Amino acid sequence: MTQLQARLATPATRTFRRIQGTYVYQLPIGSTAWRLDNHSLNYLIKNWQLAGIATAQSGPHFTANISGDISGADETVIAGQPTDRPNVSGAGFYPANKTPNQWALPSGFSAQAPYTFGNAGRNILQGPGISSWDFSIIRNFPFKESMNLEFRAEMFNIFNRPNFDIPYRDLASSTFGVIPDTLPPIAGEASGGPGDPREVQFGLRLTPCRPPPP
Repeated sequence: MTQLQARLATPATRTFRRIQGTYVYQLPIGSTAWRLDNHSLNYLIKNWQLAGIATAQSGPHFTANISGDISGADETVIAGQPTDRPNVSGAGFYPANKTPNQWALPSGFSAQAPYTFGNAGRNILQGPGISSWDFSIIRNFPFKESMNLEFRAEMFNIFNRPNFDIPYRDLASSTFGVIPDTLPPIAGEASGGPGDPREVQFGLRLTPCRPPPP
């Protein structure tokens, strides 16, 4: 493999497989189903909604690196990672059962000869996929014919699934292939990111009702 071929790669930010679905379901109880004769009880059980967003996608690609400036090219460090790449040894890149304790195998690579570049391509490894389900229960309380009070119970990552970051990728380190943590928070968001554990929040919103059309 030439150095030009080794540099051609899948972008680390590209996601090959991603599916996302959203839904809002108005529960029919109290209106078209299970309608009660008791007006007060019927008022309590109607106007409930279920809503959510479910997301699943394949993991990001990343590059195996090796520190120590073996190539002698006065390597620079980009995003905390050395730029030298090792050789591919011919063994498999992954264990039979990938876990955060060993996602990629160091035996799949070997250090290149001194003052040479390794033949491992960029972004030939792939990290864990992401799966998350956010769920909401919503209740609308119309009153005075012109106002509506909305109650929301929102659960982010309702199944509390851990979404892991890519593993350590420096072949010269004993931690190569080990995943240190879940995904970092999304910039600008206080919570609710794909790496966060289950979070529950409640909210109330008072809004004017839309007037009927003329």
